[in-house]
Amino acid sequence: MQIGENDILLNSDEVIVRDILSLASYLHSGVGIRTVIVGQLLRRQPWASSSDFNDRIVAINVMLKEQCAAMNGVHFWPHRGFWEDLTFLCHDGVHLRCPTPSPLVVTASPMHRFWRSVRSAILHHRHISGQYHSA
Repeated sequence: MQIGENDILLNSDEVIVRDILSLASYLHSGVGIRTVIVGQLLRRQPWASSSDFNDRIVAINVMLKEQCAAMNGVHFWPHRGFWEDLTFLCHDGVHLRCPTPSPLVVTASPMHRFWRSVRSAILHHRHISGQYHSA
């Protein structure tokens, strides 16, 4: 699951965490999905949102990480490569920068980096939970 950033302007940090974890719990217990991975929320350019947006992202991520650790079948995934600076963002300051049509740039693009992080989360938790089967 990669959700929550757009809700920051409308809800408190606690409500966002509660709603994300309620959905994760429903997917795990109600629908029967063995492993639900909650992706770390990503920051924005300070001029593209509220002045406290990035501070709230950090606080929400801390709460999500702590609360996921206490849940069965729900895991928090910290995305790698998105915290040193904000160069991964597009010109709008919100979305991930899209790759240019060069083969060398595509694999280093923020979209590709994000995809690799999501893939790593799935493979990591699939192996940890015993769901990994070689084909």
